[in-house]
Amino acid sequence: ALNSGADVDVRTGDTLRADAFGQLAADAVLCHPPFNERNWGHDELAYDPRWEYGFPARTESELAWVQHALAHLREGGTAVLLMPPA
Repeated sequence: ALNSGADVDVRTGDTLRADAFGQLAADAVLCHPPFNERNWGHDELAYDPRWEYGFPARTESELAWVQHALAHLREGGTAVLLMPPA
């Protein structure tokens, strides 16, 4: 499904604290977030508009990543995230 002629834009950095894609709405989001990250920006991001489904707990950084991916999908888009078994 990823083998297409689509343009791909990859950037590195702390995307939860400094979102490199701003208001981008993508057809697909592919993400392998860090697991068990306790310093993901919980205190700084309390009122971030990406938390449409509730503010993730400090110990649940994985949920922050899920909501980040969902916030960048266009309607009908697909998100694929590698998540820990827990």
